[in-house]
Amino acid sequence: MTYWITFDCYGTLIDWERGITNALLPLLPRGTDRTAVAARYIEIEAEVEKGEYLRYRDVLDRAGRRVLAENGRPLTDDAPSPLPSSLPSWLPFEEVPEALAELRHRGYRVAILSNVDRDLVAASPKTALPVSARVPHGRIAASIGTVNGRSARSSQPYPARSPIRYDRTSQAVR
Repeated sequence: MTYWITFDCYGTLIDWERGITNALLPLLPRGTDRTAVAARYIEIEAEVEKGEYLRYRDVLDRAGRRVLAENGRPLTDDAPSPLPSSLPSWLPFEEVPEALAELRHRGYRVAILSNVDRDLVAASPKTALPVSARVPHGRIAASIGTVNGRSARSSQPYPARSPIRYDRTSQAVR
């Protein structure tokens, strides 16, 4: 029998806060507090996610722009947001590569399940995340009966926005 262990990617395997702040701090006034930026970003992202469904790259864009604007460094509408393009450079927590490798060595299949856009998850550092599968936004892990954010039209698991569940064959069950 094959056993799977699944993990969310950002904030669990990848140091999400450091990735966010590494992308934003160079655009903020010198001496801006990293911890304060991370805390405010988290608050703003939660506000953005409460609204209509957005792809995660759009959540990153809107929340990042608000943090910059609140700190007196607004981006022009035609300027690219730094967050979506920075995501592939975000690194895992220090202990993660070794821990995932050990799980695989013990015979477990390891998968990333994420509410992040498929191209962003696919661009995560592959050598640092030794996993058997990456199941990003818009894909269903049929073998383990999982739903992701895009198929439920929600970047977060709010029941009111996620009325669909999936059975093991990836068929929507209402």
